[in-house]
Formats: sequence, structure tokens, C-alpha cells
Amino acid sequence: MAALLRKIPATTLVETLVAMTIITLVTGFSMVIFLMVSAPGSSVGPLLQAQQTSSEMMDTLNPNHIRIKNTGSSIQVGNLWYAKKVSRRDRDLFQVEIEVMDNNEKSIYTRKRLIYASE
Repeated sequence: MAALLRKIPATTLVETLVAMTIITLVTGFSMVIFLMVSAPGSSVGPLLQAQQTSSEMMDTLNPNHIRIKNTGSSIQVGNLWYAKKVSRRDRDLFQVEIEVMDNNEKSIYTRKRLIYASE
């Protein structure tokens, strides 16, 4: 009972209020930044789509098709353009590069892979 009746110094109360205010501000700013990054208009969405689609494109490449027809091409998926460039490194070694661009021809993402295409 004596502990409950003891008076708390005013500095402890002020320190607690200042600490709570700082924690609230930091949490608020963190939420604002998180919402801005995860908003539909942010650049994170197209980047994730570019990474996923270019990975699927690389995984489905046919090495024999690259060996026969080693030219570049481009396709549009949604509002992103995927440009494929194939260059011969050695007799059976090819480098495939997929560059992802938006409608303004700004490069968003580039994925490169070496592919061994033997006969």
C-alpha cells in the first residue's frame, strides 16, 4: 500500500510521454512508407511482375530453338515490353538477355542467362 501512495517524480512522467510520442511518430512514418511502397502506382508492382515473367520466359526457352534461330524478338505483356537478345559466346554457348521496358521505353529490369545448346 505504501508503494501506491508514493509520489512519482514529474520528470519520469515527462520522459514517458516523450518516449511514447517518439514511438508513435516512428510507427506512423513507417506505416506511411509501407503504404507508399505497396500502393498500386508504385514501381514495386511492375518490378515484381517483370521478374516473375522474365524468369518464366527463361525457364521455358528451348536450347535447340536458340541454336537454330538465334535472333532477338520482343513481346508485350500487359503494359511491359520484353525484349529478347541472343548472342553467341562460343560454338555451343549462347547468352540470352531479356530486358523489360515500360511504355516509355525505360528499362525496368534485365535478366541474363548462359545457355549451352549442344547438337
